[in-house]
Amino acid sequence: MSSSQNDAFPTVNPDEIEKFKNLSASCWNKEERLSPLHPLNHLRVPWIVDGIAEAGLISKDKVGSSKPFEGLKILDVGCGVGILSEELAEFGGTIVGLDPCAEVIHEAKKHMALNPSLTNITYISETIEEHAEKHCEEYDAVIASEVVDHVDQPDLFLELCCKCLKPGGTIYVTTFNKTWTSWLVAIIFFRICLGSNATWSPFVV
Repeated sequence: MSSSQNDAFPTVNPDEIEKFKNLSASCWNKEERLSPLHPLNHLRVPWIVDGIAEAGLISKDKVGSSKPFEGLKILDVGCGVGILSEELAEFGGTIVGLDPCAEVIHEAKKHMALNPSLTNITYISETIEEHAEKHCEEYDAVIASEVVDHVDQPDLFLELCCKCLKPGGTIYVTTFNKTWTSWLVAIIFFRICLGSNATWSPFVV
């Protein structure tokens, strides 16, 4: 990314984009490096569903239905290859997966094509800066899961995410806390066991 592009998209970290570009082809392989993201869905998806219900965006009795998100438009920011987007789509509604890395979006579209029932996902390769400018106040919910520790200027990033929300919409953010436990996870598990270059410093206090 050139310096002029970096000025235009200050939340984009070029090193992180390059890292995920190199990993993109293997992300859907559950035996590969990013396999821990797959079981994370068992934790984050119920939390998101409950949160959307608590916010009053869906009725409580709809939570147990097969399509509780029906009628909602949800933005998955930093969607990567769509590990979370695909599972969210199973709950209905319109899901938009957004990522500045063209390679991961390519892999997301490829994997989505394997499941003909996934007709309610749209994947877009652009920055949150671009998307917030074009889609202000458009979404009922915005999700940024395991993303804020991969961006520059996280405060601005979250501000832009919120700009995409309709009045009364809600945002859901998941990330590692900056604790000794997360240091062990980042250094021992991700770096040594999985061979990734995860670092502890960007984690949120």
